Amino acid sequence: MTVIGRSVLLIPARVGGLDAEVLPPDYQRILAIVRDAAGPVKVKEVGAKLGLPVQVRGKLEPLRGKLTKLADRGWLRKLADGRFTSAF
Repeated sequence: MTVIGRSVLLIPARVGGLDAEVLPPDYQRILAIVRDAAGPVKVKEVGAKLGLPVQVRGKLEPLRGKLTKLADRGWLRKLADGRFTSAF
């Protein structure tokens, strides 16, 4: 997104005391689901909590992208087995 000639990240990198409220609502919901889980979660588990048709793999790919973006920006951790967990 561009604001007055400058690029602005829709999902900012997590730095310092930045709170999850800076994230769009759908990303806040995803982050809350992962944080509330008893341990690392699969994309399919997050999708089920969101009410997505988890039996259709193609429907989970956009969600996988959002989870990966949150991990890339420091909000989540992506484990080697593809599961996600809270970064803090």
